[in-house]
Amino acid sequence: MALPDFDDFIMKRFTKTEPSQDFTFDFQTVSQEDVDELKQFCSDHNIIGVNFGNNNPKAILNMLKKRIGIKEDKTSSKTLLLD
Repeated sequence: MALPDFDDFIMKRFTKTEPSQDFTFDFQTVSQEDVDELKQFCSDHNIIGVNFGNNNPKAILNMLKKRIGIKEDKTSSKTLLLD
């Protein structure tokens, strides 16, 4: 059983390769109404900033409402059947 050549290992390990110059960007389009609703909610509750990441503004708004403890008045058919 032959061992791999040490010089080949070093060359493969430490040889710098040129990064690809092909950049593609996927822009996420969001509804301006959702952004305005989030801005209004943040200003009403004195929230200074929110990191969107890749999340939808509606999802961020729902997350903030859940953390603050605001419950929606939506009733689903499941809750009506259980009552």
